[in-house]
Amino acid sequence: MLRSALMGLALVVLSSATAFSEVPRKITWKDLVPKDQSLEDPYADVNGEQTIELGIIQNVRIRKEKGLIRDGDPNLSFAADYVKKLAAQGLDVETLLAKDRIFRAKKAKLSRQLVGDLKGQMVTMPGFALPLEFTDQAVKEFLLVPYVGACIHSPAPPANQIVFVTLREGYKIENIFQPVMITGRMSVTSSTQKLSYVDGQANINAGYTLDGLLVVPYDD
Repeated sequence: MLRSALMGLALVVLSSATAFSEVPRKITWKDLVPKDQSLEDPYADVNGEQTIELGIIQNVRIRKEKGLIRDGDPNLSFAADYVKKLAAQGLDVETLLAKDRIFRAKKAKLSRQLVGDLKGQMVTMPGFALPLEFTDQAVKEFLLVPYVGACIHSPAPPANQIVFVTLREGYKIENIFQPVMITGRMSVTSSTQKLSYVDGQANINAGYTLDGLLVVPYDD
């Protein structure tokens, strides 16, 4: 019996050594989004205040198109005043807003795309771990997300900003507000996971799957 236990331990050690003989590639969340060289910020040449005002105009117009606000709403008057103000400052408001529409559409399209080159790579990346079920025990499956509150207090991030993690050894998540650093083998495999809340559940789309080998607290 002792001999069998020792052989099993040897296999685990050998497996871990083999996995980490390949130096993991350090990646960030930006690496999970395809790069589009044509994605240019339409507001790159305007100042911060003008950017905010252009954003207000665009959002008011979009809300109007969706029927969320109607004629006579004070927000429409505010937006019209901003148009006059920015035009007086020499900005071509309509051209900028048209470019912003194109920018938003391209960005939304990128948010649904994955980076195929990550398939099979050994990677190391930081994030916040959301256990798929509330439990005091060590978990073997969780969602890795880029910021605190993702999927809980706000709409879920796009699928290419969520990683479904499976662990070979359980990890006890004591605090979901404490970031972790995880190392494992990346798979460009989409999935839908059921995330449990205190008061319900939600289906979350994850663009990637990570076969996790090591999870440690991350303090940076």
